[in-house]
Amino acid sequence: MTRKYPITRTDGYRLTISGLITKRAELAGEKNAALKRVHELGEQIVHVDATLRLFGFTDFQGIQPIKRAPKDRATKAEALARHKSIRELLSANPDGVTTPEIAEHLQCHFPDADKRRIRNYARKVLNRWQAAGTVEVCDYTGQAKRWRLR
Repeated sequence: MTRKYPITRTDGYRLTISGLITKRAELAGEKNAALKRVHELGEQIVHVDATLRLFGFTDFQGIQPIKRAPKDRATKAEALARHKSIRELLSANPDGVTTPEIAEHLQCHFPDADKRRIRNYARKVLNRWQAAGTVEVCDYTGQAKRWRLR
């Protein structure tokens, strides 16, 4: 079948017939890809169910889908503010600061996060800075590293 209107994307007139046909074709492609993915997931579930049946498991209604919580992502401005805060703390203490002390200092930037996540964030930032040559470990006695600016 030949098309009366060719599939094109116009910049000036987005709501033309050819633009709408192109948009519909794109959406139909996305829908087909999503349906294919849903079908693949259904097949995987069938295979896992069959394997569970081999081991005598029969209570498939009791299995609830897992909803993963979204990761807490900081915006670029928030990350820069945290980095600036860590730098200020390190520059104010030339003898060095331990990782837990830095995490306590960052508590104001992470009002809803738990202390373990803050400490992990501080470790990641400090290890990146150490690889870049910005900070160094001046002491490692006990449970925490002591960091200082180079």
